[in-house]
This record gives sequence, structure tokens and C-alpha cells, in this order.
Amino acid sequence: MKLGHIEIMATDPGASRRFYETLGFELVVIQGEGAFVWMGLGDGEILLRRGEPPAPAKSYREGPVALVLYVDSLDAELARLAAAGLAPVDHDGDGCPLFRDPDGNWIQVVEPPT
Repeated sequence: MKLGHIEIMATDPGASRRFYETLGFELVVIQGEGAFVWMGLGDGEILLRRGEPPAPAKSYREGPVALVLYVDSLDAELARLAAAGLAPVDHDGDGCPLFRDPDGNWIQVVEPPT
């Protein structure tokens, strides 16, 4: 068995697409007149699927799930995201900046220890 992809329910997959492209995901394909937006990052894929996402959690630790992205240089990545207009909304400790997608899903960007 292997992980196929992760589906993220999105009220507006197009708006979510722009957010995830800013994070570094690339468009793979759009299906169903924009209802299904496939995005890739490295070897993984997510599907931004038109639907009703759960109500956003008030805090990262109260959320049911989070997407964690690994980067080679956290400082460089944060500078790149800031230049693109994306700033962390919170932190989960040192070196663990948090972002929220348009539907309030939590995304953490970290530089894992080597």
C-alpha cells in the first residue's frame, strides 16, 4: 500500500489553487469545470475538491489535521513567501510558522533537523 493523494475540501478551488501555488505547488490538471484542481509538490499530490470544508479550528492544536511542508532553508522560504505576500498567521514553537489556506486549513512549514 502507498499513499495516493490528499483531498482538501475547498469552497473555491480556484482561490485555493492560487494559495497553494504561492506555497510552491504546481498545477497538474483541472477537471470538472474547476471542481477538481490537482496540485503537485515533489512526489506528492493534493486534490483541491469543491466541497464544504469543516469549520476552521481556532488554533493549530485544535485542528483535526494539518499539512506539514519540509523546506531546506526556513529563512529563505519565509523570505520568498513574504515577497509573494504570504506571512505566517501563528507559530507552533520556534521554527514552526503556521499558515491558513482560504478555507482555514492549517499548513506548517518547517526545516527538519538533519
